[in-house]
Amino acid sequence: MRASRRWLERRYETILHFNELDQGGHFAALEQPTAFADELRATFRSVRPER
Repeated sequence: MRASRRWLERRYETILHFNELDQGGHFAALEQPTAFADELRATFRSVRPER
């Protein structure tokens, strides 16, 4: 099951990052390692202190 952004926004106060990829699944880190790493970076970029 994939949750829509609208559903998530109604249930969670803070969403750091939301993106739906064209490929990848349950084992995204193994199937699309570069895309997975990019998504992790994008998620934590918003909470990382500026230098």
